[in-house]
Order: sequence, then structure tokens, then C-alpha cells
Amino acid sequence: MRNLLPLFVLVFLTINSCSTETESVHQSPEEIIDSEIRQGNFTIADSLINLILEQDLSDSLKGYFAFEQERLRRVRMDFRRDEAYIRDKLADYYPDLTDEMLREWEADKSLEMKIIDGERRYFNWAHRNLFRVNEEAKKRISIDGNQSDGITSFCLQFVPEMISRLKSENASTTGDYNFEITYELAVDSGAVKIGDTLRAWLPFPKSHKVRQYDIKLLETSLPDYTIAPDSQWHRSIYFEKPVLETGTQEFRIKYQVTTKGEWFGDQLAMIAPFDKNSELYQTFTSERPPHITFTDDIKNLADSIAGTETNPYMIVQKIYNWVDDNFPWASAREYSTIPNIPAYALENKHADCGIHTLLFITMVRYKGIPAKWQSGWILIPGEVGLHDWAEVYFEGLGWVPVDQSFEKIHDASDDQVKYFYTCGVDPYRLIINDDYGREFYPAKRYFRSETVDFQRGEVETQDRNLYFNEWGYDMTVKYLEL
Repeated sequence: MRNLLPLFVLVFLTINSCSTETESVHQSPEEIIDSEIRQGNFTIADSLINLILEQDLSDSLKGYFAFEQERLRRVRMDFRRDEAYIRDKLADYYPDLTDEMLREWEADKSLEMKIIDGERRYFNWAHRNLFRVNEEAKKRISIDGNQSDGITSFCLQFVPEMISRLKSENASTTGDYNFEITYELAVDSGAVKIGDTLRAWLPFPKSHKVRQYDIKLLETSLPDYTIAPDSQWHRSIYFEKPVLETGTQEFRIKYQVTTKGEWFGDQLAMIAPFDKNSELYQTFTSERPPHITFTDDIKNLADSIAGTETNPYMIVQKIYNWVDDNFPWASAREYSTIPNIPAYALENKHADCGIHTLLFITMVRYKGIPAKWQSGWILIPGEVGLHDWAEVYFEGLGWVPVDQSFEKIHDASDDQVKYFYTCGVDPYRLIINDDYGREFYPAKRYFRSETVDFQRGEVETQDRNLYFNEWGYDMTVKYLEL
């Protein structure tokens, strides 16, 4: 790639780059582009990538630069608000809003903003997040985060009852909870043309030896489909559909699934020393770039939080508490726009469920405790939605669910209730994924819309990926008798 550097110098001169880095001739193209993006020079970065893609590149380098270009497009979509829009949305709460106040919120990350081509561009939900993450703003209006009144009420009632029932039965799992789920994905009519072939992956439940089983496919909108093997990290049901007429293109499935809740609170004394030579231990305590990386910030924080503690569960609880106490829930950018999610969390000091989870997993892995991603949907009545959580592995117990973003049950006087989600989970979970950022079955040809998670689906044609703005999804849950 170094042979491209003279071309870069020429481009910088001809398009009047505002870069002031005189050492750019000593940088790789990747470093130069990253520098331009960090300075907010998106148009320049886009032009440079176009020139690179005209060169004779390996497939891996071509894919790298093409996705960096796609990431720029997606960032622009996530940061569509200008200052006038933000001022208008805040006017009722801050009638005397000043430039100084805006700049202060931008600096302390309460109001998420990027400079893009010389203009202030705000995250689409920055105005709402202000009232979730800024302590002074919270006093003016309460906007629900992940812990809506419905979820808080559910936790305060359901969790004590579940623990009491499990104790009385000397059990670690609840009885069966049965659901009938209809999932629909609809591609906008303007996104495709007659003659296209749509390839769609819809989320489909994975089997879990304890918490999810008896999965029965009841209906599909198309007769031909492929269900991914249960061994796939992301489980999907795949369809192909030729576009024969104009209009919305729909895919639909209906299935039943049985779940259980699980709790290990009375078994924590059974935790044994890790077998550090096992494949499981080596795999799930390792880094996994770009998101699970043991940076100096991660190392210093995890060491500081854990202190001299050696009990694996207590280390998990300490990290869980620290993330809970320091990272309020807020609406998140699309994960594909974030190069390193835990680093983004540490910089911006807020997170949604997936960001909470990756930050937690990274610190726990660094401390030598196996941890992995799990995700799908919450099925709590009235609170159905996308959700991510984790599992940690304790020798002697196996994989234990940990839901970082469900927070401590703060009003509980019983510590087993308060810390339920550090070693248990309710039965209202639909498991679709057992890790993040893995391959699909069949494989996708083009970029994923969601590079980390898989809950909404994925769609592409024979020519390109279809991004989230080109299709929609819906899930309906029917609660069957226990």
C-alpha cells in the first residue's frame, strides 16, 4: 500500500485538504484516512477512498476501504440533526438556552455531536439523551431509559417471587413459559426493482440446554427456506424471493418456543478454580478485536475496580456495579458506526444494552473470567423489544446469565434480589445469538447492516446490502398458558 502515498500527496494538494498534519507523507493510507475522519473531513476521506478503490487491491483491502466508506455514510445518517433542530427541541425546557450551555454539554458528552465537513451535526436522539445522562437536565424532565416503569415494576414483583419459588422447590430453573411469535420483515417498494432477487435472513430462536427449547416452526410466507443449524452463533431462517411486481416485499414466519428462567444465587459457593488450560477458558478470556481489546484504559479500570478481590463472582459483581453506577442508559448509534464499542462507552459515559454488555465482557475477560455475548429479545408483556446480555463461565457451575443493563434492583432490601441479574435471568428472554459479529448461514455476500448483533434481520439483493432505512420489521408475541 505504500506505493499509494504519492497519490495521496497529490490528492491533498488538489482538493485543498484542511489537514494540518505535515507528517502525512509518512503515514499509511489507512492512517491518513482515519486522521481525516477524526478531524471531521468526511468528504475528503470519501474522495481518498474512491481513489484507493480504483487501485489494484487485494480483496481484503478492498473490503476494508469499502466498508470505511460505507461507515461514513451510516454516520451521516445517525447524525442528521443541526443546531437549529436541537435548539427547537430543547426550547421548552431551556427557554434561555445559550451557546455556552450547548458547548458545555458537547464537551462533557451529554449532547452527542460530531463536526462533519465543518458543521455541527448532532446524533438523531441527542436531545432526548441529554435528559437521560446529564444530572442537571434530569431534574427538568424524566425520560425513560432502559428501565421503564413497566420493567421496574416487573423486576420488583417478579424477581422476589421467582427466587422464593426456586428456594422452596430447591431448584435453579422456573417452569415452562410458552410463546407464539410472529415475525415480519417488509422491504420498501422503492428499495428494489422488478427482476431483483431478495435474500433475507430473519431471526430464529436457538436451542439452549436449560433456558430455551421445543422450538416449532408453524408457518412461513414462502414454501422454501433454510434454517441455520443450531450450532451457528447467529441463528436465522433464510429466504430467497424474486421481485416479480412493484410494491412492498414481505417475509413472515410464525413459531412457538418454550423458555425457563434460571438463577444461581444459592450455588455461588460451588465455584471452583478455573482450568486455565481448557479451550473454553482460552477462547473466552481472549481479546477479540475490534471491540474486545485490552487497552490500557480497560486494564487500569478493571484492576482498579476489582482491587485485591480474587473470588470470580465478586469480581463480576464489582464490575457490574461499576458499569451500573457510571453508565446511564441512552439511545445508541448503530453499532456498525462505532470502531470500538467499549472505548466509545468510556469516552461518552453512556450506553445502551449492547454497549453495556460489551464493556462488561471486555473487563471481565481481562480479569481472567470467561464471558460471552448473548442476545435476542425481551418478551416481558408490554415491554417487548431488542435486548443484549452476557453469560459468564464459572468452574463448577457452567455458563451463568448476567444482564448488565437491567441494573441492580435498587429498591430491594434482600441482596439476592438486588443482584439477581448478576447470576440469573427471568424467563422472558428470546435467545437468537450466542456471540456477536459472526457469520450467517448461508453466508451474506455484502456488508451486514448490523455488524455486531442480529435481532432485526438482514436483507440484500444480487447487487448490494439493503440498509435499515430501506426495510422494516415487526414482532408480535402471544403468551400461551404455562
